[in-house]
Amino acid sequence: TTSSNAIEWVRENVFTNAASPTAETISKPESALTFTIDSAPTRTLAHWIPVARQVMDDMFGLAGHLNTRLIDGLMDVEDYEIIAGDGTGQHLSGLSTEATAYDTARNVAADTRLDRLNHAISQVEDALQQADGIILHPRDWRAIQLIKEEQGGANTGAYLLGGPQAVAAPFAWGLPVATTTAVTVGTFYVGSFRRYCTVWDRMTSRIDISTEHSDYFIRNMIAVRAEERVAFTVLRADAVVYGSF
Repeated sequence: TTSSNAIEWVRENVFTNAASPTAETISKPESALTFTIDSAPTRTLAHWIPVARQVMDDMFGLAGHLNTRLIDGLMDVEDYEIIAGDGTGQHLSGLSTEATAYDTARNVAADTRLDRLNHAISQVEDALQQADGIILHPRDWRAIQLIKEEQGGANTGAYLLGGPQAVAAPFAWGLPVATTTAVTVGTFYVGSFRRYCTVWDRMTSRIDISTEHSDYFIRNMIAVRAEERVAFTVLRADAVVYGSF
C-alpha cells in the first residue's frame, strides 16, 4: 500500500560482486552496486454505468452482479497496464517497457514453446536471479498443453502435460503459469516477479453510487462507478525477460 500520489524508488543498475575468500588482516575486496532514483506515478483506473433505480430495486441480486462486473473490468485493465502499459499519458509503465528483451541468440532450430520458455528461464538465471513465474496468453498455454510425444509419427504420442484428464495446476519447468489476454498472442514473460515487481495500492478497488450526475435525481437514475488507484515498479530490468515464440 501507499499513501502517496507517486512512488519514489531505486532501480538497480549494475552489481559488481567482488566477494572472495580473504586472509586474516588483509583488506576485504570492495564490491560495487549502482542505482538510479526513479519515480512511478499513481494512476487512476475507473469506469461507470448508468442504472435505473427501479431496476436495481426490483431485480434481486442485480446490484451485486453489477458491482462484480465493474470490478472485473478494473482488473482486466489493471492486467493490461501491468503487462503492456507504455508509461505515456495516464498509463502505467508495464513489463513490456520495464523488462529486458529475450536474447534470440539462445534459440535452437525446431524449438517448441516449452524450449523457448526454458531458454528464457536460463537468461534470468544468467543474471543471477531465480525465476518464479511465467505469464502467457491463454491461447499459447492451450497450445503448450496440446504438445505430444512423437511415438509413431509427428504429434501422435501421449500429451506431455498429462492430457485432457489431467487436473494438475498450470506449471512449466517447475514454475507456475499465469494466463491473461493482456499478453499478446505469441508473447511470453518469465521472471523473478515476487522479488522485483510491485503493484502499489493507493486506493483499492471500490464501488460508489450517486444520483447527483446530470439530471439523474429527477429521472430516478443511478450512476455506479468503479475506481482504483495503483502504481507499478520493476526494481531490476534483467530480472524479467519478455520475448516471442
